Amino acid sequence: TSSIIKTGSGNLTLTGTGSDIGSSLSVSSGTLILSGGGTLTSVDSEFFQTGTATVDGTGSRWTVTDELRVGSASGGTLNLQNGGAI
Repeated sequence: TSSIIKTGSGNLTLTGTGSDIGSSLSVSSGTLILSGGGTLTSVDSEFFQTGTATVDGTGSRWTVTDELRVGSASGGTLNLQNGGAI
């Protein structure tokens, strides 16, 4: 298993197919962008404080196999746009 923890400002960008985190993803600030038909699979994901996730574009899909928490500790934003899906 693996995990990605994104803290501080700036972007974490995933493009293209098969972006697999495997276990957990935590974004407390900054932005996760999934675009360009990219696919992402995570078991457990959390966006809090000023963390933002954007899934943008047809074919861009984020699969969460357990739990997705947005704003669990004040704040957090999830954007689905231009055909992006969870």
